[in-house]
Amino acid sequence: MDDDARLLIDSGVLPLFKVVAIAEDGWSDEILERSGGKIWSVYLYDSRRHVHICSLIPSYEMHYLYSYPDRHLEDNAEREQLMDDIDEGMLDSHGVDYMNCSTVCNASSGHVAIVKDYSLESIEELEITYEEALEECLEYADGNHLI
Repeated sequence: MDDDARLLIDSGVLPLFKVVAIAEDGWSDEILERSGGKIWSVYLYDSRRHVHICSLIPSYEMHYLYSYPDRHLEDNAEREQLMDDIDEGMLDSHGVDYMNCSTVCNASSGHVAIVKDYSLESIEELEITYEEALEECLEYADGNHLI
């Protein structure tokens, strides 16, 4: 077992990966109107891992997955155009972002799902590192929209 996996076990803090949908700001009135008033961005994060980025206030490392509008459009062409516009607007969000823990907890409005809660036994049995666990959950959450 490598040092990263050993560190996970020794620390006693095992990852609890969740996905959360957060209403994003900064959209044009036209896109918001077509979307039903809100556009939700879905992120994967480890709710047990707090990081400090130039601040004493803890943050979560947020991994962007996808976005969706409040309104479901029946017309396929209209829906595809809206999704293309949303994807284009979110190009800068692909990857990792850091959000204040309280912001994530307050902004989620119940749009939270647990992806995987690693138990001590599963980490030991799989000899899995944190990075491998994260990649596994990112792949699963991206392929299986939980929210």
